[in-house]
Amino acid sequence: MIQTNVARSWLSDPGVAHKTSVLKHTWPPFVSADERAVTLPAGNYEWPFEYMLPGDTPESVEGIPEASITYTVKATISRGKLVRQLSTQKQLRIIRTLLPESLEFMHSMSIDRTWVGKVDYSVAIPTKAAVFGGCAMLDMRFSPLVKGLEIARITVTLAEIREFSVHSRHYIYTREHRVQRTVSKWEVDISPEQDWQDSIESTGRQGWVVNKKLPLPKRLRECIQDLEIHGIKVHHKVRISISIRNPDGHLSQLKLDMALPIYIFISPNMPLDDQGNLVEQSPDSIYAQTDTAVPPEYGEHVLDQLYEDIDSWQNRDTQSESDLPASNASSSNGPGYAVLRSNQDTTELSQQCDATHTPSYNSSDASSLDENELYELSKVPTYRTAVRTPLRPQLHPDNIRLPDYETAAANTT
Repeated sequence: MIQTNVARSWLSDPGVAHKTSVLKHTWPPFVSADERAVTLPAGNYEWPFEYMLPGDTPESVEGIPEASITYTVKATISRGKLVRQLSTQKQLRIIRTLLPESLEFMHSMSIDRTWVGKVDYSVAIPTKAAVFGGCAMLDMRFSPLVKGLEIARITVTLAEIREFSVHSRHYIYTREHRVQRTVSKWEVDISPEQDWQDSIESTGRQGWVVNKKLPLPKRLRECIQDLEIHGIKVHHKVRISISIRNPDGHLSQLKLDMALPIYIFISPNMPLDDQGNLVEQSPDSIYAQTDTAVPPEYGEHVLDQLYEDIDSWQNRDTQSESDLPASNASSSNGPGYAVLRSNQDTTELSQQCDATHTPSYNSSDASSLDENELYELSKVPTYRTAVRTPLRPQLHPDNIRLPDYETAAANTT
């Protein structure tokens, strides 16, 4: 049996606090379909079961005291009328995540304002969506309007706003409730040496450029995902407070009158345990993902893993093998090096075997090529440039399309 309970509780109104079952499914008995008891021999037994959740199934809501949506799978063994039944249950968490093409990944949120007589500022979040337990990026630019102005301190606050609207038990009246809490708070220090730029790229003016990575909580008790289901609405905002030291020495504080909204979602790549805490994953388990899994937030690289044996070859594509130090040659004994070495030996061997069958080149053929063609042929791009360049079909001087590599290799064999 699977049963879902929705609990909404406000201590100030007992008529609203109640539980409602929004989803319930009971599987038929796995052993006996009738009322007769069946004696099973000693041993271990497994009965697989499945259930297709409806598309409008509400996601789990945990970690807040006002309301919750929880799912529980319960198994019961009936042992007769005079014997106590055996039962066990396990909590099941249902999450709704974002698709890679969701608009939240494409929209950036920004504020561009002027503090009259003091500073022009721009605050932006490159991507509105942020993974629960990950990081959110915050880009800030400040251009002073008077000389001698300094930024003393920047305070960034992540606020969680929860709104509830629920009927009473007998649908006599509706009660609404709103609560707000501070999830995280960060103090940003400004370094005149590192953050000051004589010419900001986007404006061409001098000022401070600050990029701050905001780590998000990893526990549902501290922060939950954005949602709007069954009268429960949760959303998050980033608020910024700026303290400016004026030329005469006194401090002025600016609180942005418009907060930046941010959408926090739970990714299947970063699962939670039964207590709602983010599970730390090993690099091997991170790559065991499906194609439909939501990617991590751009710029985090928390799910990236470098291939140690090919790194030196990718970063030194312009360096020949003869220029490598002897110490590097002794350390290049991994599987990546073996594959590259094998491919190179095969290529050299095929070139040596084909050398005896290659017809002699007539220098008079080169005279038929003009200078522009010779110049194009003499340009050899790097490997990184070649792999990023889209494939363009090349035509023979007689307007004959050249074959691809697989076709040419098949014909030679």
